Amino acid sequence: MRAFVLITLLLSVAVLLKASSHGEAPGTASAPQTDCTDVYAFRSYETGRDAFVTIMANWNPRENSYGGPNFYPLSDKHYYEIHIDQTGEGKPEITYQFVFHNELSNNGTGITLDISGFTLPIALKVAGQITAGNNAALGFLEYYRLNVVTAAGSSPATISGTTTNFFQKPFDYAGTKTFPNYTAYADQYKYNVDFPGCATAGRVFVGQRREPFVINIGKIFDLINFVPIDGASGFPGGITQNATNNIIYYTNIITTAIEVPISCLVGSSDVIGVFATSRSIRGGRQRARLANPLVNELLIGLKDKDRWSRRNPGGDKNLLKYIMYPTFPAIISLLFVDAVNGVLGTNFNTIAPTNFPRADLIATFLTGVPGLNHLQNGTKYVDIMRLNTSIAPTARDTQNSFGVIAGDGAGYPNGRRVGDDVIDITLRVAMGVLCHLGLGVCSPSDAVVGDQPITDGAPSAATDYPDHFPYMHTPNPGDGPYYYNN
Repeated sequence: MRAFVLITLLLSVAVLLKASSHGEAPGTASAPQTDCTDVYAFRSYETGRDAFVTIMANWNPRENSYGGPNFYPLSDKHYYEIHIDQTGEGKPEITYQFVFHNELSNNGTGITLDISGFTLPIALKVAGQITAGNNAALGFLEYYRLNVVTAAGSSPATISGTTTNFFQKPFDYAGTKTFPNYTAYADQYKYNVDFPGCATAGRVFVGQRREPFVINIGKIFDLINFVPIDGASGFPGGITQNATNNIIYYTNIITTAIEVPISCLVGSSDVIGVFATSRSIRGGRQRARLANPLVNELLIGLKDKDRWSRRNPGGDKNLLKYIMYPTFPAIISLLFVDAVNGVLGTNFNTIAPTNFPRADLIATFLTGVPGLNHLQNGTKYVDIMRLNTSIAPTARDTQNSFGVIAGDGAGYPNGRRVGDDVIDITLRVAMGVLCHLGLGVCSPSDAVVGDQPITDGAPSAATDYPDHFPYMHTPNPGDGPYYYNN
């Protein structure tokens, strides 16, 4: 067992070092404005909204709440897109395309002051308190259009009941003096929208939110200063689940969130595939792509990470070997199989899962889980986040943060909710937990350590988040606090 602790420690380190930065590929890490950090897709569990699907993509990682004077606008030189694949081919039938436009107020001059007879623009974006309905002190304005792109062309979404197709994004949370009530201020930019071709109105919100991703990374750099086995399991010295283990709690993110009627998303199947991309408006070069969390970070080889980001899922054919024959579990085995056998008195040839090609990973990331959210066209394997829209949402207060592997079929990897603990889920899937669940994709003997309660000790639960759209908290204010120990 001690040897197993060492293995799981290294496992957590190897995964989390890559996952923690939200910059999974060198190209996107150097261009954070275009970096998609997380994708969410789930049946809405807000009261009275279960006929809708909420889909969100987060951008611009590691926003410090004190990030003035410029804060964190999204780029007006890129498209930010959420794609819906109805067939499993890796090509979207519907794309929700956000196009941003940023400008200075006062006809392009911003806030001005009279200084000894000279009318001069000030150096800051904000010149006084801002409240709901009063932007007079705001000198930097952020707008966007939301286009719905299908085979028939591109048409704008509009504010419900109007022809207005220009939406405003709230300014980032500069602090409590600038915004006496930021929640009320930002809430005015949650719009009811009419989507082209959709008979029922949906909703959209774009703006800064508190980072919902949960991860314990600090102690990993302190010579792996914890034991990543859930202490509640009775394992001596196992890490205690504690919110303070989430080092990035006091950072913010920008989210693009839509809520769309199910009837306007599905094709011939109740299952849809979701992925997000960013690409340049001029030239169309794709900068980032994300569907299932941690695929690029954990499985794709370093030399191909940018290649993966710049391809659509339908172009993954030559890279799928990384998922079918993952190197990561094999490295763990090469390093520690002898130690495990020596300490435990076993005779394992490997402690990595042995079912090749890895049918469990193929089901999780490339085809969908049989009987749950299978969506595959012919022999195509594509990394999209699959959501079975016929599965009723689980009420927030009864959701299990481990999703499918804990019997909650409305959670990850059947879509992804904000409270799903995708770090722990992915760690366990990589080491073969699906082989122990009777799904028919592999057997327990294929994954000899696949049933262990691996965790980073940073818990995530739906009850930690709001129960209404867009299901994320008001961002952290610029005047702090900045760390748990403040």
